[in-house]
Amino acid sequence: MTLDERLTAWLGQNYQDVFHATILRRYDTEEEQRSSGDVRVATEHGERNIEEKASGVAEERWLDDCLLELIQAAEGAWEERKTRGWFYDLHNCDFLLNGYFYPSDSATPSVVRILRWKKTRDAALRMIRDGAQLRTHWVRKGFGLTLCMYVPYSSLRDCIAAEWAVDDKYLLAKVA
Repeated sequence: MTLDERLTAWLGQNYQDVFHATILRRYDTEEEQRSSGDVRVATEHGERNIEEKASGVAEERWLDDCLLELIQAAEGAWEERKTRGWFYDLHNCDFLLNGYFYPSDSATPSVVRILRWKKTRDAALRMIRDGAQLRTHWVRKGFGLTLCMYVPYSSLRDCIAAEWAVDDKYLLAKVA
């Protein structure tokens, strides 16, 4: 199973217990996913859209960084798709859910964090504008050549809506 499939399977069993949310539907068209994310859930606060991202990490220290795909398909495929990627297109999305697998071949995620999406995007863009030294790298799979940026979760504490970890040492903040 791929990382995405493992995260989806784990979330299917744990959305209710861990995050107090019920899956209403998974978006299945590219157009829906591009603007709303991967899934619509019901919470005590109403219905919300969530973009789900799974990452395998080679080193435990990488669990401290939020991976954001800043530009997707940088080699020009974006001209066909009419998008620079989910970082810019998620206009109807409420939350970003990052599931980190350490080691990357583990069956369940080590850490899952849910961030308020618009607040996270604004904070990341502010850091870029302010000249923050952020780690970046290029990925050559998926939707094409993608520029990824790592933002320390310590800079995003106000954006974290919820988090779960297999071990308390991974938790950044106790969030209600």
